[in-house]
Amino acid sequence: MKKYTFFLGVFLLILPWILTSCEKIDLSSEMEKQNVKITTRATTSFSKEDFPISIYALDNSGKKVAEQTLNEGDQTLNLKLSPGSYRIVAKNATALGYADVTVASKALSVNITMVQQNARISMTLSGLPEDIKSIGVTVSPIYTTLELNGELSGSGAKSFELKKENDAWTTSEVMVYPSVGSTTTFTLTITSDTEQKSYSYVYGKPLERNKPYNFVGNYQGGNDAFDVTGLIYMEDWGEVEIVEFDFGPNAEGAQQNVNGHLAITEDLYLSLMEWTDVVSAANEGNPKQAVEIAAEYTEGGLTGWRIPTAEEAKELKNLYGGTKLTSLNEALQTLGGTPLSEVDEKNNTVRYLCEDGLKSFSFTNNTTVSNAGAKASYHLRLVRSR
Repeated sequence: MKKYTFFLGVFLLILPWILTSCEKIDLSSEMEKQNVKITTRATTSFSKEDFPISIYALDNSGKKVAEQTLNEGDQTLNLKLSPGSYRIVAKNATALGYADVTVASKALSVNITMVQQNARISMTLSGLPEDIKSIGVTVSPIYTTLELNGELSGSGAKSFELKKENDAWTTSEVMVYPSVGSTTTFTLTITSDTEQKSYSYVYGKPLERNKPYNFVGNYQGGNDAFDVTGLIYMEDWGEVEIVEFDFGPNAEGAQQNVNGHLAITEDLYLSLMEWTDVVSAANEGNPKQAVEIAAEYTEGGLTGWRIPTAEEAKELKNLYGGTKLTSLNEALQTLGGTPLSEVDEKNNTVRYLCEDGLKSFSFTNNTTVSNAGAKASYHLRLVRSR
C-alpha cells in the first residue's frame, strides 16, 4: 500500500507540469500560424457562373492542408498557415490559377490570376429547311476532369443543343475541356418531321485551352450537304485562323444516319454488327463461312448484305484509316453498333475479310489489301449498296 501511495503522490506532483507543457505546445503551434490573405481575379472578369471558387493550400508533398470557398461577390479570404512552403490553388469548374508561396513570420498577401482551362465553342447554322425540329452537336474525344495540379484527365464527349432564333440555329458559348488527341470530331444530329440524320466531321486539330471557337455554317439543300466554316477567334494569341469543312454525304470521310443505317459513302451502308474468328475462303474446313454469314444477315429489314470488294476495302481504308477511324466508330456507337478495330487486346493488327473472303485489309496505317491465309482467323464487316 505504501508503494502505491508513493507513486500516486509522484504522479500528482508532475501532473500540473504535464498539463502545462501540453498547453504550451498547443498555444505555440497556434501562435506560429500566419494570416494569408488571398485575392483572385480572372484574365477578363468574373460572372455569376464563375462561382463558387475553391481555394486550396497544398504542402510540398501535394497534400491538401487547408481549404476554403469563395462565394458570389466575395473575392477575398484568409487562411491560417504555419511557416513553410505551399502552393495556393484557386479552382472553379472551368478555370484554374495558383501561386507558390513561402509563409514566414509576417502576414502574407497572395493575388492569383485564374486562367480558363476550357475551349469555348459557339455555333450558328443557317439556311436549314423549315421542317427541322432539333439539332444536337457532340464534340469528342475531350478531357473530362481538371486536376488540382492543372493536368487534365479522362476521356469523353460533350453534347449540346442548338436553338432556333429567327432563321438560324444557334448556341451561346459552350465550355468544353481540350481535345484528348490530335484531332476533334464534331457530330451533328438533325431531326426533321420525317427522319433523323447525323453528320460527322474530323477537325484536324485539337481544341486548345483558353481559346474561343466560333463555327458558322450554311446548309446547302440542293445536294443535302453542309458547308460549314469554322472561325477560330484567337483573341490575344494572334490572327484569326479559318477552318473550312463539309458535313453531308458528299463530304470525304463523312457518315450519316439514314433511317437507322450507317451510310459511309455515297454508295454504301456499313453493317452495325461485326463478326470475329471468321476463317477465309482459303480455309479447307469451312471456306464458305463468311459468304454464308453475309447471305443470312438482315439489319432493320434490309437484306442484300455482302463482303466488301477489294476496291471497296481500299476506299474504306483511305476514308477511315488511322486517326479517322474515331469518327466512324462514334457514328457506329450512336446507332448501337460495334466499333471497328485497328488492333486487338494483344496489340496485334486486326484484319477484315474482303473480296469474297479471299483477301483481307486493315484500318492501320501502312498496311495493304493482301491474300488471306488458310489457317488464320479474321474479323468480318459487311456492306450493302444504298
